[in-house]
Amino acid sequence: MDAIISLESYDDVFDDFDIRPYVQRSLSADFINVVNERIRKVDFAKEITLILTMPKKKRIRKDERDIENRLREHFSKTAGHLKNRANDARNAGIFYIMLGLAIYIAGGMLESGFYTLRQYLLIPSWFLIWHALDIIVNDMPKINGKREFSRYVGNARIAFRDAEYYEM
Repeated sequence: MDAIISLESYDDVFDDFDIRPYVQRSLSADFINVVNERIRKVDFAKEITLILTMPKKKRIRKDERDIENRLREHFSKTAGHLKNRANDARNAGIFYIMLGLAIYIAGGMLESGFYTLRQYLLIPSWFLIWHALDIIVNDMPKINGKREFSRYVGNARIAFRDAEYYEM
């Protein structure tokens, strides 16, 4: 499957305010959004080629290699950051469950004379447990989905082609 993106210049890939060389520049948020839009429609089981088209007269092979490397670096770093976020979310979920259960058990161990305190301890214990489940059930799948997408794009074949080939 091919995802084709038309460029007017190599600068379309990068942030307008970043003037460093291509190997160091930040990617444009607009470009990343277009890549996301084009590739999200693809079945992750299939191999994909990200084709960047440009007018033949403007193409510079060395710059294309630098840009390809920068794209791979960006998406692999993003996947790494998202892996850390998923681990942090999982650890936070486990911590909140353990803390909630500890408060619940501590409240259950109180003497019957502390009935009101026992009842008040139920509130934070249930809140912590439900918050942990929210993190595990809702947040982690979103983070892991973004991570898989970044890994998928980072492993995609990236090719530059003459725009004239795709014009009709």
